[in-house]
This record gives sequence, C-alpha cells and structure tokens, in this order.
Amino acid sequence: MLLSERLKGKVAVVTGTGSGIGQGCALMFARHGAQVMGCDINAAAAQATVGQARQQGISIDSCHPCDLTDAAQVEKLMGRTAERFGGIDVLVNAGAFGAFGFIEQLDHLRDWKRTLSGELDVVFLVASRRGLICASEGAARSSTSPVPTRMSRIRSPARSRIARGRAVCWQ
Repeated sequence: MLLSERLKGKVAVVTGTGSGIGQGCALMFARHGAQVMGCDINAAAAQATVGQARQQGISIDSCHPCDLTDAAQVEKLMGRTAERFGGIDVLVNAGAFGAFGFIEQLDHLRDWKRTLSGELDVVFLVASRRGLICASEGAARSSTSPVPTRMSRIRSPARSRIARGRAVCWQ
C-alpha cells in the first residue's frame, strides 16, 4: 500500500533485501513512492520480498542472487539499475555477512577473512563503483540510519566515498 508520494521520482538501491534492515528499507522506500532496486545473495529470500511488495500493492525490482563481494556482480547490479531507472538517488548498503563466536573457535579463513569481506568489501565495492550516476539534482546523501528523514547532504564527492556508514550515493 502506497503511504505517500514523498519519494516519487527517486531511485533507491538497497542491498540485503532478503531480510532485516535491507528488507525493511526497500519496502518503506517503495511505500513512499520510490523506485527500488534490491539485491540479496539469497535468491529465495529476495524473491519473497518482491512478492511481499506485490501483495502490498507496491513494486520492488531485484537483482538476485547477488554476491556483493564480487565486483562483477556489483557492476551488474548498478548497471541494471542505471539501465532500468536512469540513475540512482539513494544507496542503502544493508547486505553483509559476519561469523560470530568466541575468537578461539573461529577459523582464520572460513570465519575471519569471510567476515572482513562480508562487512567491509561489500560497502567498498558498492560505494566506490565508478560512474555511479545519480538520477536527480542534489541526490548525494549519507546516513548511518536507514530512515530517509535522517539523511544528511554530502557537499563533495570526496566526502561520500564511505561517508559515515552504510547509506551512500554521490553525483
């Protein structure tokens, strides 16, 4: 159900739409009129979110499965978004992976290295995407919060690289 047209004409890329914060952001952006491109490594979960949106009378497109630790798959996600919507206004990097446990029980490669990649590379690869085109004037935003009302303007591309958290877009 469309709640408002507050984000009408805006394009949002939301990673990790299969569950949690990513799913919540994607659905909320769509409820407020944004065109949403989501992605998740878990294709079934991403498709379930697309179905949930459809049941609510809103639309979310999705590129899944999408492994955000793979630069080629990130390129495909961003290219597909630009092709479909013409650009990007908002980026919410909510997709991540982390292994949890006592340090003496964690394996260096299986857990530690995979967590570093799943928490850091996924932000870097999406946020550093060369040629990212924002769809509307003044679209560069950054926030540690997924809530659109808490977003703040970024005044220069240099400050937007990994600016203050996980939601980033620049012109």
